[in-house]
Amino acid sequence: MTRNSKVAAIAVAAGAVLVLGGCGGGGGTAAGASSSAPASGTPAGTPSGTSSGQEMSPVVTLEDAGATAVKRVSGGTLVSIELEDGGAVWETQVVAADGTEHAIDVATSGGKVTSAHVKQESAAKRAEHRKRVSAAKLGYAAAAGKMRAAVPGGKITELNLDDHRGTTVWEGDVHAGNVKHEVRLNAASGTIITNRTASGD
Repeated sequence: MTRNSKVAAIAVAAGAVLVLGGCGGGGGTAAGASSSAPASGTPAGTPSGTSSGQEMSPVVTLEDAGATAVKRVSGGTLVSIELEDGGAVWETQVVAADGTEHAIDVATSGGKVTSAHVKQESAAKRAEHRKRVSAAKLGYAAAAGKMRAAVPGGKITELNLDDHRGTTVWEGDVHAGNVKHEVRLNAASGTIITNRTASGD
């Protein structure tokens, strides 16, 4: 083969490769091949469902955070939940079957437990926890629902199981606009005892 013939053959082969590379359903990547080009509007290396590497998780509700905390304690009962750190964390307290109290923090973004430890308390204090939990026929989620019904459109930032004049009660701070409602209800019957307002912080 002459030198000119070899050059011509190489040119034909290169053209065939270019033509084949442009085929395939409008320029899509062939099966089994990978593409480094990011999806439209998404930076390369950004996981699906995120924007510029920042997690886009919904804010975790009081009920969901409470459920997460309770799962960490076998036979546990949530007795307190409060929104802290500028709304970044739900601080919870869960009482185990033996009265031991566990402090568990749950992130409002993503719902992961960020801190957990067992409180060192006396036998008398643990007995007090057991008595209060036993007297509460209404769980935290049901109590929260009744408080929201009492304050339409309200957002609960704090909810605690406590004692009020010898009666076991759920006490909560419920914010509606710029008004804070301090709501107290009977933890056995669910009856609203107090619903008073104060200026919101």
